[in-house]
Amino acid sequence: DRSKNTFTAFYVQNDIVRAALMVNDDAQMDFISELIAASTPTPKDTKRLADPAFDLASLVIPRR
Repeated sequence: DRSKNTFTAFYVQNDIVRAALMVNDDAQMDFISELIAASTPTPKDTKRLADPAFDLASLVIPRR
């Protein structure tokens, strides 16, 4: 989000988020950490990850 001077770069390998570089985007850290730890598949359209309106929490699979 340019107006807030925040961004997150995702490193995706084989449709899995493997890492992320976050600048001033601490609010998303918990969701992204869970995505990485769970090797969660990314959306088919990975450009959705770049959309600030996209809800990263929707990708998190609830733990049992």
